[in-house]
Amino acid sequence: MYFSTSRLRVRKAEWSDYPAFHEMQSSERVMGFIIGRAKTESENRNEMEKILASYNHQKQDFLVMVISRKDDKQDLLIGTCAIIKNEEGEYEIGYRLSEAFWGKGFGSEVLEGLIDYCFQRTDISSVVATVHKDNLVSCKILDRSPMELIKETIDKETKEKVRIYKLEKM
Repeated sequence: MYFSTSRLRVRKAEWSDYPAFHEMQSSERVMGFIIGRAKTESENRNEMEKILASYNHQKQDFLVMVISRKDDKQDLLIGTCAIIKNEEGEYEIGYRLSEAFWGKGFGSEVLEGLIDYCFQRTDISSVVATVHKDNLVSCKILDRSPMELIKETIDKETKEKVRIYKLEKM
């Protein structure tokens, strides 16, 4: 396990997480603000294989973790969160949740846990988060967090307007 919050556990992915992972990534509503469309079965399978293989590498520039609920004895995936070194050499944090778990405060909770994990258990000294400007719920979560809005820009890949937030370790 990487970290936990009052209601959530964040751990390594396992192949048994694939059905819930595929369901989440195949949702237009979940993936719409991330890549503009749902992912295919083939894309999801390839991504899960990449995530599982990444755990074998010493260098952690790409860390994707499973979010599950502490009160779920089956430890089922309800979302994923990540710490990924971006093209600018910054550590970008993010999360996504299956639709059934929206509106329950899990986004704020996992964001706080991710920030704490980065600053207290790694040598990361600053993190950034990028969110689609029209993803109002995620913008609100970031606006209420200790992260600071540093700019609005156009995403190179999606060509959509995004907001970029940053937080430096105190």
